[in-house]
Amino acid sequence: AIPCGVLCDYYEEAIAVVRSAGMTPGRVAVILPVFTQWRLAELQQEWARRGNWIKFDNVAWDLHLYHDFHPAWGLLSHRQHCEVAAADARTLASLPGGVVGEWSLARPGAYTEEEVSDFAVCQVRAYNHALHGWFFWNWHDHEKLDKWDMQRGVFGRKRLPFPLGTLTTQLHNKAWEEGDAMPASADSSGGVAGVVSVLGRWVADPLVGLYDGGLRSSLQRFLGW
Repeated sequence: AIPCGVLCDYYEEAIAVVRSAGMTPGRVAVILPVFTQWRLAELQQEWARRGNWIKFDNVAWDLHLYHDFHPAWGLLSHRQHCEVAAADARTLASLPGGVVGEWSLARPGAYTEEEVSDFAVCQVRAYNHALHGWFFWNWHDHEKLDKWDMQRGVFGRKRLPFPLGTLTTQLHNKAWEEGDAMPASADSSGGVAGVVSVLGRWVADPLVGLYDGGLRSSLQRFLGW
């Protein structure tokens, strides 16, 4: 894995290059990828230690929040998938700057059309907590990949209202945005859903696991060891 300090050095240099090219904080946000999301706590700590949230304006951590790419996701019920989205909302609400750069409706298993639509709404409400917003995977994908296609697979099948209207301002829990105390568990949904989210987003690809710094460090962050 790229050491956290080296990665933050690179991001600092990248921000300097963008800003020196005339793209001021008032005009352009600088997006800093977090890969995988289990490095977020480590990066946040180092970024704060350097005073970078004060030093740099209009920067955001980029998270890709999928419920796919690993069979473990198939162990969850629809409700548990929504619990994972709720945990993601807590994480996003805690960030000084964040964006969900990719998400979809894909997940292993069979779900009713009502559940698919509810899953879409749950994710939108959760990802609205990201200060820099969210981006669905693709506006127009292959016709057979309906859960990755916003135009035909989501809006076209009425899984989300079009236009989104007031849904764009709805939050999973508005109290978090109004200064109320955050739940103690801000990094996971706990229980089976929390364990599956670790497996699904950490070991979806063995190479991702190696890049992420090892299973031990990921479990330590998840379990709070």
